[in-house]
Amino acid sequence: MTWYGSTGEGVTVAVIDTGVEKTPMELQGQVLDRKDFAPHKPGDEHTDYEGHGTGIAGLIAGTGAGQGGDGAFGLAPGSKILPLRIPFDSLGSKFDKPLVEAIRYAADSDAKVINISIGGPADIAGADAVVEYALPKGKLIFASAGNEGEHGSPVE
Repeated sequence: MTWYGSTGEGVTVAVIDTGVEKTPMELQGQVLDRKDFAPHKPGDEHTDYEGHGTGIAGLIAGTGAGQGGDGAFGLAPGSKILPLRIPFDSLGSKFDKPLVEAIRYAADSDAKVINISIGGPADIAGADAVVEYALPKGKLIFASAGNEGEHGSPVE
């Protein structure tokens, strides 16, 4: 595979999600150790309780190493993944605090990109303030609007 632009070499992407497994061939050597904001779930940030965070990490940093070199490639196979696991299954105030804490943690880390590929309510307590905290630090923040665009406001 040939990239005509950047491969993401030297870029760390914080993935705030359901955890990121280190075991898929495409992610070996790409996943850093970081933080678990879902301590009531078994395991740690490398235990993906739904498989979603690992899939997102593969879309970002997959190296193609699986299947004899014909595995999945991500958009930035030279990047590293900083996994920040949150309790996605409990929306509301139980979800708000860990999400805001994870965004702040990512803002204070050396990650250049913060990826939040989980949909949820648009009115998360503290979200505006923590985003305002992260942006002056030069962070790029990407957040989900849900698979069907059902969360947030429609674009006019």
